[in-house]
Amino acid sequence: MSENTPNTNPGSGQDASSDLLKELREMGQQLEAAFRAAIESDRAKQLQKDIVGGVRELSTQVQSAVKSLQNDPRFQQAEERGRKAVEQARESKVVQDIQETIVSGLAQLNTQLRKVVDRIDAEAAGHTAAPSQSTPPATGETTRLDE
Repeated sequence: MSENTPNTNPGSGQDASSDLLKELREMGQQLEAAFRAAIESDRAKQLQKDIVGGVRELSTQVQSAVKSLQNDPRFQQAEERGRKAVEQARESKVVQDIQETIVSGLAQLNTQLRKVVDRIDAEAAGHTAAPSQSTPPATGETTRLDE
């Protein structure tokens, strides 16, 4: 039987399986060779050079734009106004109140999360977590129906 001719004998399952593996291996090698050829081709190398050149040009243009913006008096004025607005917001009573409220809410959330973690750890260790005195159970007593 030639190497490129598939096995058509229905009684030889093992031979068909090994032929299939052989052909799949050959296909993988051919795909690898095709990708290598494509990557190493002159066209691919030229495309890579074009992309690198384009990225360098873009980088140069962006740097130039940033420098011109930094030297623009309007940009400098806008930057200064932004700094002043941030500073005024930091000093504002409303902002401080909001910050305190957020901190308080996060502290409460952390407390509840800590309780959940403790309860899960206790259950994982084989203990049942005793209900907290300060937190009433979420549901009533459980009644088993099938005894």
